[in-house]
Amino acid sequence: MIQRFRQRFLTVRHTYSDPLEQQRAEGLSALFVFAFVSSTLFAIFTFLSGIYTTLNGFGITTLLITPMMVVFLYQLVQRGYYRISAITLLFFTVALGIQPIIGNESIDYSVINLFLPVVLAASLLGWRAVLFTNVIILTALIQRTFIQPIATGDARPTEEFAIIVQIVAVVSVVLVIFGTNIRQYASRFIERFDILRRVAESLNLPSDNVTEPDLVSQVIDVMRDELNYNYAQVFLANESLEIRRRIASGLSKEQVNVDNEIIINDGSAIYEALRRRETVTITRDSNEVRRSHLLPGLQTGIAMPIMHQDQIIGVLDVQSESPDLPSPTEMQVIEIVTQQLGTALAESRIITNLRETLTQQENLIQRQQARLLEFERTQRRGVASNWATYLGQRGIEYLGFDFDSDDTSPVEAYNLAPELQPTIEAGDVTVTIEGDNQIVSAPILLRGQSLGAMTFSIPQGRQIVGSRQLDLVRNVVQRLALALENQRLFEQSQSQAQRERKANEVGNLLLSTTDIETVLKLAVENFNEAIGAVQTKIHLQPDAQPSAEELS
Repeated sequence: MIQRFRQRFLTVRHTYSDPLEQQRAEGLSALFVFAFVSSTLFAIFTFLSGIYTTLNGFGITTLLITPMMVVFLYQLVQRGYYRISAITLLFFTVALGIQPIIGNESIDYSVINLFLPVVLAASLLGWRAVLFTNVIILTALIQRTFIQPIATGDARPTEEFAIIVQIVAVVSVVLVIFGTNIRQYASRFIERFDILRRVAESLNLPSDNVTEPDLVSQVIDVMRDELNYNYAQVFLANESLEIRRRIASGLSKEQVNVDNEIIINDGSAIYEALRRRETVTITRDSNEVRRSHLLPGLQTGIAMPIMHQDQIIGVLDVQSESPDLPSPTEMQVIEIVTQQLGTALAESRIITNLRETLTQQENLIQRQQARLLEFERTQRRGVASNWATYLGQRGIEYLGFDFDSDDTSPVEAYNLAPELQPTIEAGDVTVTIEGDNQIVSAPILLRGQSLGAMTFSIPQGRQIVGSRQLDLVRNVVQRLALALENQRLFEQSQSQAQRERKANEVGNLLLSTTDIETVLKLAVENFNEAIGAVQTKIHLQPDAQPSAEELS
């Protein structure tokens, strides 16, 4: 209920361009609503009580006109004519205030009536309206005190005149001082809000996928387009406070110049802002060294450090042809923009470093993966070579067995079954149906290298091969591959041990003989026995091959 009443009567439908005036219009609307309600109730009470004829001249016309006048002024405010409504109200209250003075009524009643127009003038219209109201009141007081005829023998009320003037003057001065301060503060706040709104609409500093020149370019555009500076540039410094890069605006809006070879006087305002970590202003009165970085024809400038978490990043330099420095509001806006630029540059550098680190790690992972792949290939080649050597030593190329549950012993097979070739090529367990049987085939893999394959024939009515059975087959085949590898290594170790033992025996026998002919004879006999030779020849002829000196 209250909310609906407020939206219907107390909310101003017109939008004023000045926020302070918008606020005053809403207050004035509330005042008119209160005045309408109170005057209406007063009129009703007066008519019902029958005492309107005794109100000292306050007749029916006044009772009817007051609500109508209030409604008219209320509509002016609602339609955007706030000042007309306020001036009309001020004239009405001034007229009511000076009417007792002109009519020579009680001075106490006159003082009370004079306060209302002064307060309304200061609250609704400002110091000019207060001055105008004081002039009218002073004129009325002068007319009553010094011009209006008085009875013979009476003294003119000069003391009353002085008291009233002092009271009204003090009230007016107090209202003007505080009202002016509020107005100035509100104006600065509105100005700052307006600048911030324009800057916020133009400034967007994403730190992802954006280079430093792109970030600085947006700030330069804001300085030129929204804050009306003639030139802007950013100097980027390292941890030693040495300027390493300059990003400046070009001749056109789209052009941005990046300079990595910067020569700036050590005493300029740029280095001063870097070292002091505070804003430095340049005017026409600054010395030549301090203003040496200014472009010809530009008179003032601001060097503001760009920082992020107490870390200096660089300096924002803006220059203007105006001889006046920016207002405190503009300085605050530039400081906010500089803080945002510092944060965006810092985050951009962090993201860039993270991407470089990520790229390096990805390259390292790729190199490690390539090495791992090459190692796996080497292992597979080693496994294939070792088993080929092992089977070659046994004089065969293929080794296998066929086992039937009806037979008591497996049958040795020397040919790869055709149905096993697809399994070896697939590299995983496969299940096929042949008649009433399920054929389960599994490759025997060792370190990724195929050693062979095995197959099972299972009647369908006995058991359905599912995922659990396939996992069991994989585990069994994996352990079979390890067992085969272990057995091969064991046999090769035994063969190596036998060769070493035989070699030691032959060597000890030959070393125990002192006759050369006997040594040769024993060598021939033992070689025939050790390697199964049927004929052995040994020739000793040191000069059979020419020496290196003879060849040269």
